[in-house]
Amino acid sequence: MDIRFFLVACVLICGIAVPALHATSTAQPKPFEAATIVSVHKQELREPPYYGGDNPSDAPLQSEVFAYEVAVRTACGTYVARYESPYDFLPGAFTANSRMPVQVGKHNISFDLGYRQMQMPIERRKKDKNANCQ
Repeated sequence: MDIRFFLVACVLICGIAVPALHATSTAQPKPFEAATIVSVHKQELREPPYYGGDNPSDAPLQSEVFAYEVAVRTACGTYVARYESPYDFLPGAFTANSRMPVQVGKHNISFDLGYRQMQMPIERRKKDKNANCQ
């Protein structure tokens, strides 16, 4: 009888505590806000040369990576995000002085292109001192 009572008590406690802990730990993401693309700079990167052995045939194939630095200004500051791709392509929405909704996170910024969302890591940020932001 004691084991049944113990098992029922454990199931009830877990059934109540786990959902309550999950509900308090999920933070709501920031809403999308209006932003202006300040600039877009394209960079072509190559992998560094191979220095691993005596035989040149051991060297890995060289690959091209295209990188874009996208500067975005919101009401709270300016952010520089980086987009890397093996293809020489960036959607046409990323042009200087164009406006689009963005969602700024701690490490990433999400762009709402209308037909899909793109996420890029933030490289640099400069907060506006005069803005009333959190």
